[in-house]
Amino acid sequence: ENETIVLDEVKKIRKKGNINTLSKLLHLFLNTKNPKIKHEIGDVLIDVKEKKVIPLIINTLQSTSGLKQKELLAICWQMSLDFSDYLKEFIHFFIEGDFELAFEAFTIIENMEQLDANIELATKIKTNLVNFDTQKKTLAIDLVHIIENGNSLT
Repeated sequence: ENETIVLDEVKKIRKKGNINTLSKLLHLFLNTKNPKIKHEIGDVLIDVKEKKVIPLIINTLQSTSGLKQKELLAICWQMSLDFSDYLKEFIHFFIEGDFELAFEAFTIIENMEQLDANIELATKIKTNLVNFDTQKKTLAIDLVHIIENGNSLT
């Protein structure tokens, strides 16, 4: 990767990008080892306001793991997008991930704008408590409270 060329392209995409270029940016974000490029792409992703990119982000999250998944989840909670329609997926990331991944998923869930109470998902978390370490268990108990109560006004 020629850093200067890539950074110039990322700046162009920031100004004139679309969903197709976003897919390429996500791929580069997850695969570059260059911290400047990763940071610049992360800033572009955080600024995205189009709801139609959410399925692309969710699909990308589901097809990655480990550090890449954590990095993308960290971007998600910094975006000004509402991931409420994907509560089930973020619960899955919470349950299956280590504490760091669970914390990122928790932060996204906590910031969902239209979170309806969901006893089924709360129960799913409760049944997995036995598998969590102390730190994750504490976070899970807080998450169960959030999910059992929801935050919707309806």
